[in-house]
Amino acid sequence: MMHEAHRIDPTIAARFLVGRDCHGFWVVHDRLGRIGGLFANEGAAIHFATEEAGHDPRQVRRIPEGTLPDLHADFAKTPRRGPIPVDK
Repeated sequence: MMHEAHRIDPTIAARFLVGRDCHGFWVVHDRLGRIGGLFANEGAAIHFATEEAGHDPRQVRRIPEGTLPDLHADFAKTPRRGPIPVDK
């Protein structure tokens, strides 16, 4: 399926990069470092990035597999403060 992010002009510096990491997850990487995530499929990742970009397709770019930073390594380095409370 062709998504809007596939047709973006490569000369424009998009804020959000969408691609598959070396683990097979779909990743949204924010060049500003404010938000991002791992997704089960490409459509969900592009939808998230498009929403966060205020529906500006120039700010979302689909990039080749394996060219994104490894977010798993970044998460492993993040200090943990203990369990996250869950409301029941």
